[in-house]
Order: sequence, then C-alpha cells, then structure tokens
Amino acid sequence: LLVYGRRDQLNVLGASADFMVLSQESQIPPLFEKAPLAAAIVIGAIFAIMLGWLSPPIAMVSGAVLMLLSGCLSMNEAYQSIEWRAVFLIASIIPLGIAIEKSGTAKFISEWLFSFFSSNASHSLNQTVFLLGSLFIITSLASQMMSNSISVIIMAPIAINLAQKLQVSPYSLIYTVAI
Repeated sequence: LLVYGRRDQLNVLGASADFMVLSQESQIPPLFEKAPLAAAIVIGAIFAIMLGWLSPPIAMVSGAVLMLLSGCLSMNEAYQSIEWRAVFLIASIIPLGIAIEKSGTAKFISEWLFSFFSSNASHSLNQTVFLLGSLFIITSLASQMMSNSISVIIMAPIAINLAQKLQVSPYSLIYTVAI
C-alpha cells in the first residue's frame, strides 16, 4: 500500500502495529544500550530452564518481569507487542481440543488410524514410523485449511491416544504434530 501524506503523520503509522512503514525516519530506533542486559536476562532464563532450576513458563515470565523492571522494555511496549488475536484464538480453541478428548472423538480417530496403518506395516518399528509420517501428513493437510495453532490443538489429543495405543512416549508424536 503506497501512502502519501505529511511526514509527521507517517510517524504515527510507523508506531502502529498494523502498518510497516519502510522509510528509515519513521522507524523507532532500537535501544542498543539495553541490549547486553536484555541478552543476559534471556540467557539467564534459558540456563535456569536447562539446569532445571525453573520450569519454562516460570523462567520466561520471570525474564519478562526482569525486562520490565530493568527498563529494557516499557510496559506500553510489552503490551503492544502481545499478539492479542493469537491469545484469544488459542484460548477459544483449547475447549475444542478438550471436547475432542472428552467426547471420545480422539480415541475413535486414533484407533481408526492405528488399525488402518498397522495393517500396512509388518514390524512394530515400521508401524511407528509409518504412523508418525501419516500423523505429520494429516496435520500438514489440516493446517492448509485452518491455522497451525488450531491444527495442533485438534491433533494433539489424537497423537496422545496414538502414543498410548503404540505404547511409546507421547512426546515424539506431539513434536511431530507441532512441527
């Protein structure tokens, strides 16, 4: 979209998250003086997770609070950087995933996938790899028709039920769905 107007009005558009103004003078310059502190906070949060001191959600929220308290990020910048549409989308889709699990739909679909694909693979390792591949393809096809986050929320209960059926760790199937 080509926009023509006064230069001071372009700065207003540049500050909005809905527009990306490509002229250099409309961009908000990065604060390089806070970059080392911000990097240290992020690295500290990652190390806290790696060493098992904190769970990932607690470490990341603690890092965000430290970013705010140290002045690396203002409260207004933090609020504006949150993608609220994604938050509300995921919050509204999670009950759908729960309904798929509670209604037995996930169990039905996973049993159907298991019986359909287990007849095509002779060895249990081949069967697991075959099911992983098919789960990946099904999730990829689903994400072509709906958003990726919705596809993952719908397919995750199915992957967990498949993992129980195969007697394997559900992490490999969940990671496949997430990818």
